[in-house]
Amino acid sequence: MGGDERLSRLRAARSALASAEERAGLRSARQPLAPRAREGRIGDPPPGPWLGVGAATSGAVVLTGSTSALLALLAHRQGAQGWCAVVGGDDLGWCAAAHLGLALDRVLAVPIGAGGGAGARAARGELASASILAVTAALLDGVDALLITARPASRLRARDRATLTARARDRGALILSPIPWEGARVLRAEPRGALVPLHASAQGAQEMPAGYLDALSWRLRDEARGSRLELRLGGRGMEREGPAAPATPGTPTARRGSA
Repeated sequence: MGGDERLSRLRAARSALASAEERAGLRSARQPLAPRAREGRIGDPPPGPWLGVGAATSGAVVLTGSTSALLALLAHRQGAQGWCAVVGGDDLGWCAAAHLGLALDRVLAVPIGAGGGAGARAARGELASASILAVTAALLDGVDALLITARPASRLRARDRATLTARARDRGALILSPIPWEGARVLRAEPRGALVPLHASAQGAQEMPAGYLDALSWRLRDEARGSRLELRLGGRGMEREGPAAPATPGTPTARRGSA
């Protein structure tokens, strides 16, 4: 995709998103996301596909087991020039996301939380039926990858998810979700490392604190294809620890460029 086309898509998506936000009463991230977090970005994701998910992959992928691995996959699909968006993610650690390779200056964020209280809860209920589909469809017109976190994804109907998957394939974009999504490839992450948070927590270390990550590693599995990939977050960013295991003979494979 050329630079002019990418900018045109991004402007169209921002315009459509602004209209959808206005109708739904959404709050949006008008300031850059965690500007200090850019200092924590220690490297670009390694080139080449991860279990078949690469720069040209479109459709939908579900990744379970690790928020960090999900964000690392989002960064991998974003690449060096792409744009991505996150719908939901009110409690994500953006410093950690940047450390995983996500370029926050090329992220559109749409938080859906509206605080507490009965009125806010009612507004969020209206958002589920009236606007999540419109917002996500608008974003797919201008981004390369779209992460829909568990709460908004759970409010979409099955037919809405099918519509979004078809739109993503048509636009050459990839939807990522941590919960079941009809027609999506399913990857499972097994965390295998230790977490070093920036600030100690009375509750103990969590995988996505408001800090930085170190010495984390994962085993990604695609059980339907019988393949796996070892990844490690080290001093030079995300690194492969070993080659992916070959797919089991006779295992069906997806169409090239789709997921």
